[in-house]
Amino acid sequence: MKEGISLFHYSLKRDVSGEFEADEEITCVGGCASEVFLGTSIGRVLHYQLVKKQNEDALRILGAIQLPSRKPVVSIDYASALEILLVISNQILFEISLETREIISKKSDTIALTINTNPTSDDPFALQFATSTTNKKILVLEKKNGQNHNIQRLNCPGHVLAMAYNKYTICYSSGAEYFVYDNISRRAISLFPFEPTVLTRPLVANVDQGEFLLAGMDGLCIIASATGVSTRPPFPIPTPPIRNFMQFQDYLFVCTEGKIYILSTNSLRVEQVIVIQGVAHVTNLDGCLWACTGSETFSIELISWETQVDELLTNGKYEDALRFAEAHLKSSYSEENIVKLNHLYQKIGFHHFFEGNFDGADELFRLGELDPSELVQLCPKILVEFMPTQLHEQSSIDSVKNADAETVQTFIREYLEWTLENINKTPEQEMYIKTALLEFAILDGNTEITAFPQLDLPRLEEFLERYEKTALGAIVKFHLGKEEKALELWQKLAEGNLKDADFAVETVFEYLPMIEKQQNFLLALTWLCKIAPDRTKEFLEKYHRKHDSEKVAEVLKPHSDLYLWFLENERRLGSRKWDTKLALFYLKSNPTDETNDIKKKLRELLLTSDSLNKDDILLACKNRKGLAVELILLDARADPVTAVPKLLKEQEILLAEEVCSRFGQGNPKLGTIMLSEYLTNPRIKTSEETLIRLVNGMAGYADPQEVLRNLPSTIKVKEISSFVRSALSLSGSKQKMLELAKSFADHGAEPILEKPDAKPIYVDEDSNCPVCNRGLFLAQKLKAIPSGYVVHSDCMPYPHLCPVTNQIFPELVRDRHTL
Repeated sequence: MKEGISLFHYSLKRDVSGEFEADEEITCVGGCASEVFLGTSIGRVLHYQLVKKQNEDALRILGAIQLPSRKPVVSIDYASALEILLVISNQILFEISLETREIISKKSDTIALTINTNPTSDDPFALQFATSTTNKKILVLEKKNGQNHNIQRLNCPGHVLAMAYNKYTICYSSGAEYFVYDNISRRAISLFPFEPTVLTRPLVANVDQGEFLLAGMDGLCIIASATGVSTRPPFPIPTPPIRNFMQFQDYLFVCTEGKIYILSTNSLRVEQVIVIQGVAHVTNLDGCLWACTGSETFSIELISWETQVDELLTNGKYEDALRFAEAHLKSSYSEENIVKLNHLYQKIGFHHFFEGNFDGADELFRLGELDPSELVQLCPKILVEFMPTQLHEQSSIDSVKNADAETVQTFIREYLEWTLENINKTPEQEMYIKTALLEFAILDGNTEITAFPQLDLPRLEEFLERYEKTALGAIVKFHLGKEEKALELWQKLAEGNLKDADFAVETVFEYLPMIEKQQNFLLALTWLCKIAPDRTKEFLEKYHRKHDSEKVAEVLKPHSDLYLWFLENERRLGSRKWDTKLALFYLKSNPTDETNDIKKKLRELLLTSDSLNKDDILLACKNRKGLAVELILLDARADPVTAVPKLLKEQEILLAEEVCSRFGQGNPKLGTIMLSEYLTNPRIKTSEETLIRLVNGMAGYADPQEVLRNLPSTIKVKEISSFVRSALSLSGSKQKMLELAKSFADHGAEPILEKPDAKPIYVDEDSNCPVCNRGLFLAQKLKAIPSGYVVHSDCMPYPHLCPVTNQIFPELVRDRHTL
């Protein structure tokens, strides 16, 4: 205990001598926090009530109860839930109703009583207690419904003058010895003996953690537990004999003649001594401490260390205040005290802060885990309104001495960043810090915002409006669910009606996919098409399926380039519902102009689409010149046989071939019609290359025999290999395949295949099949073919056709035994 620092102070509450008779004095105290009962030397119990009087507590007498024996009252216990006083006088236990102040029962031969301070019953109206009797017994009782029920009866070696009851354990003195008794095992353990002639007043009191405090000889105090004497050492009291003792919070109070010793339960050292002339009793009544002399009552109250610290702070002794508070915390640890100490760190930290001593402030703010809002609200550029605080009397960083505003703000930002990384925070606190840091960054010109869900968006919205940061404000509004307002601001910024150097139209495209309301999306699209058409195209290509394509098309329709791109892109993605609109768009775009590719696109669409509305297209073509070929293609799907000659008449040879290629499967004669026109129509310029291209284009649908009959003999079969392979593969049967192969082999004046000179063929572990590229091994089924290759047998599906060169082997066709 440091000199000049007191833990407790006492004050006189009432001099009761005016209520006493001659030679009457206080012999014991009992009660609760609001009701105080004084037992006297002539068998009276005086009832007082604690009341407020002129801003302080005072005792007001309510009445007195006279016991029949007029002998000294030795103990008073108050069962507040039952409103019953348990009073022992002249070895009689009286039960007194507090309501009527009448004795409702009494039991003789009772020496002492103790109430279980840690009852095992859940019934709040059940009272567990124990009494000692003149026939050397302890009775364990429970009072329920006004009746006392015997639970246990314990025989003792002598009279029990003192005892304490905690849960399942009773500690007591009997004869010349202390014992501890377990109610469950019903076993008593001897603690230690004492000399009755020396220790005439044995004492037992409950201590936290299931321990008991016992009075030994020569002022020695000993701590015991349910299993025996505690490992904590005994401690002496300087001025015995001990009148009584008890525990309060982390302190033990030991009363001797005229003195009350206050000891720490942790160190068992004397922390303070209260001297009251004639004091003989000290007691804890539900957290209220009372001391009594023969005729006076005193309250004892814990002096808050905050009061001590505040006095030191008032005198400017900051370091002394810190040392005292830290010492108190170390000697009396509690969650509440930590909070108070942190408050002190913060308070002294602000003293350093406003003096410009940022190093000292930073250390104390971190120790005290200062709420960053206490610093942020001092910055008027961040928060307009200042909330009063208990930590200092300033309202702005303008009051900081010896530092400019920029230095102060830098200190605050660094503290916020440290707090964000090192202190456990609630989500709300983290949001506050991140928002404040962002606001500082915005003031410094940094306009990048991330992690929107972790920001206080309403506050940030107000901040951005104050500084006319429209671009950022629009983003914040969007995240607040104000889509319409955000898009309105973006449009004004994009069209130049509002100015903000931080605005980029790309921001709008970043947020378009997040728009929930289709109406807002379409509205944004209307002005984005004008301002950023290329970027709009890129966006729609990625997100075209998110919104109604019909409505998107209506928005794009006034913008011909975008509209055309949209229609063509939809078709590329597999949608055919736009084919008619696309064809009409092409027709409106001058498809007869040879300088653009509209004609080519229109013709391809007319030729390939099966979803066109023919009437709409015919109406668009009506009375327009130069669309003869387009009209033919419009009918080609329905009547390709008629369309082919018409296209040839128009000298559209490639288109005619395309019609044959597309619709030949359903019209096998299209190819021969084309071939016949090529060979007989003098207006069609033909060449061998043209004929070869035409025949190879008939692969898969034209009659091969008819093609061969009309095919000029100058064309070799190997030049129409695609047609040959298709014909052979689709022949349907082996016999038909052989007949076709022979026809091909017999066609033409020149040999189909020049047989290569015989060369030796080697197969080793490094040889691979030229068809499948797998290794060749002699253990496999291999085949050496006339073209000079060795292949796997299963890699040659047509015995007469080389799978590498696609050439026919006539000798294999003629010699059917080799197939």
